[in-house]
Amino acid sequence: MNGHPRTLLCLAALLLIPAGLFAQTSAGSISGLVTDTTGAVIPGVDVAVTDIDRNVTFDTSTNEAGFYLVAPLPPGDYRITAQSEGFRRYILEPFPIATQQKAGLDIELELGEVTESITVEGTAQLIEATNSTLSGVVENRQIMDLPLNGRNVYSLAVLTPGVF
Repeated sequence: MNGHPRTLLCLAALLLIPAGLFAQTSAGSISGLVTDTTGAVIPGVDVAVTDIDRNVTFDTSTNEAGFYLVAPLPPGDYRITAQSEGFRRYILEPFPIATQQKAGLDIELELGEVTESITVEGTAQLIEATNSTLSGVVENRQIMDLPLNGRNVYSLAVLTPGVF
């Protein structure tokens, strides 16, 4: 009888562990440095990251070292706007964020009035320099259109470039 209460206590403790500890998130992030044309960091720059499809904006500002971080961001296309008094507004659109992507975007602001803006359209493919993981998102439409033998989920992996 001595072991019985201890077993119940252990079972109750296991049931109280949140399932969220083991869940993975699909959210990504954007971070980087904001500098001027000479390479000096600019603190206090307002950075807005707007989800184009959902029209939701995530606001932050750079710290004393000119660093900003916006997280968590659901996968999608974003518009990034950076502005500070005495500098032209910086706009980058579209900026895609994939599942669990930690994107780095350094922003260079040019001297000018806030009413002036520099719009950058399109960017080069982002490369994750911190690890060698390949990832991709298989859209629902691709899954529905493909003739998958036996509906094996692993056959979807070959849709990601570089996966064999």
